[in-house]
Amino acid sequence: MRYKLPFSQVSSIVELNSTAIGLPDNIVFAPGDTREERRNNAVGILLDRPEVNTVILLEEQRKGINKIIKSLSNGSEGTRIRSTHDLSEGASPGGAYENLKNYLERRNTGLDNPLIDQSLVAIAGKTAALWHESMKDAENAENTYLSQSIIAFFPDYSGHRTKPNAHINAHIDAAKSTFDLRIVECANGSGTVVFNDEDFSYYGGDGLDMINTNITCWTLTQGSSVIFRTPSIINDRMGARPAVHAHGIGNPDDTPESRLTLRHDLVIE
Repeated sequence: MRYKLPFSQVSSIVELNSTAIGLPDNIVFAPGDTREERRNNAVGILLDRPEVNTVILLEEQRKGINKIIKSLSNGSEGTRIRSTHDLSEGASPGGAYENLKNYLERRNTGLDNPLIDQSLVAIAGKTAALWHESMKDAENAENTYLSQSIIAFFPDYSGHRTKPNAHINAHIDAAKSTFDLRIVECANGSGTVVFNDEDFSYYGGDGLDMINTNITCWTLTQGSSVIFRTPSIINDRMGARPAVHAHGIGNPDDTPESRLTLRHDLVIE
């Protein structure tokens, strides 16, 4: 269920750029000096502490991101790029290149894009290298296996915050999801928004309602990741509720941004 949270009911939006920032009980920072350590520690927290459903992984943007964003912008034709890589049958993250290349070819044929094949190959190659790197980091998280990964690029993303009745699409993921945890890496642009559990009532499944006003919410800084619980049997058995979150809310003045996210769906072993 999605809850349209008006910006008028949000007293502050705090960017998570330091582990010194205070957080509610359901949100914690993952300790660790490397991406592998932070992901393993994050999964460990979620396995051991049912009161936590959101773990923040403070990280810098990956190297070469500006070249990738420029390449994607040139080939996007002003519309979203979104591709899914299914790993549920034992596929390898290494297949991301062919997956993305084939998707871009089909997409650009439909858009009658004049880009020649070599340009699409270059875009796919640069982007797939980043996607593969991010997938490998997720795949290596202990006590889980990676079932699906999604890359999404928006060339002109805006949260429409200056429009009348502007709102945040707070939600939990689909109740019938086949995974237990999701990692979202905010590679470029505004980050995922996370919330205090105490500001919402959760009725099970995808039932959600807001109970407080003038709330504080937190948003990831670009480059960082979050791993959160989704509705699942394992989480239900633990007595752990799925995480309320929202996609990036863009710039305060609605200046368009290039937003790139990498989402990885994990199943607890």
